Amino acid sequence: MGVTQHLSNLTILPTCGTKFYQYRSGWTKIYMEDFTKDETNKIIPNLTDSVEESGFKAVKTWRKLTENRGGQITY
Repeated sequence: MGVTQHLSNLTILPTCGTKFYQYRSGWTKIYMEDFTKDETNKIIPNLTDSVEESGFKAVKTWRKLTENRGGQITY
């Protein structure tokens, strides 16, 4: 059984299912539901402001506190 046969039923939904890839003799993007630039420009500052207002302070970080993953903004 070749690699293609092993992958023939493989689907991947990274980033909480906002992207969908399927293997069909190569990876095919079925759909992607990313935030628009305007949505991202509203979400990140509002998230940052909300966390600041809550009084939470991260003690130790390894990178930026917010990460834009396209269809998901992660804190």
